[in-house]
Amino acid sequence: MRPARPDGNTVDWFFEGLVAAVLEELDSPAGAAYDRTLYAIGMEYGAVDARRALDYAVGPRHGATPTDKVLASLGQTPYPRLARRRLPGQGIRGTAAILHFFDASYPLHTEPAERALVELGFELPSPLQYVDYVHAIDRLKERCPASAVPESNWFLSRILQVGLEAWSRRQARREANPGRRVAGAAPAQSTVARNPF
Repeated sequence: MRPARPDGNTVDWFFEGLVAAVLEELDSPAGAAYDRTLYAIGMEYGAVDARRALDYAVGPRHGATPTDKVLASLGQTPYPRLARRRLPGQGIRGTAAILHFFDASYPLHTEPAERALVELGFELPSPLQYVDYVHAIDRLKERCPASAVPESNWFLSRILQVGLEAWSRRQARREANPGRRVAGAAPAQSTVARNPF
């Protein structure tokens, strides 16, 4: 049995399970759907591709698709400045989807990934703005050891988002079964250090 970490830093536990979480997602139907979307979106990013990105990340009721003029303006702004923008007709998930498939440095936003960031000690404001989510993922990137990143065609932002979702699922299983050890979850006696970054 593994001892709890004395500093309560669950981020190390997160990274230890990252490779397995990503490899599982890569081989799943969800991973295949992501790859199909990623490869279907062309270099000349336009309204058709924005609709495809929104369909993937948000679903068919994704709101208005940004115009080609708005999309063309995205190419003139370096990462991570676009995270401050909310695209017309889109919430945080839609904005994240368009930005991610336009430039994969931007992470997709999901509620489980957001919840995992909080569980790992990140202080996220409420209501959450996409820029705050991006900054949290960027701080996690800075801590990420190379050994925790499997070789794949996915950018680090996607790898961490998938890992965060898996972490959130494992933590939920651990809380639902307090007497059982859940592989990859933080030990029950560990504490989460607030804002470890």
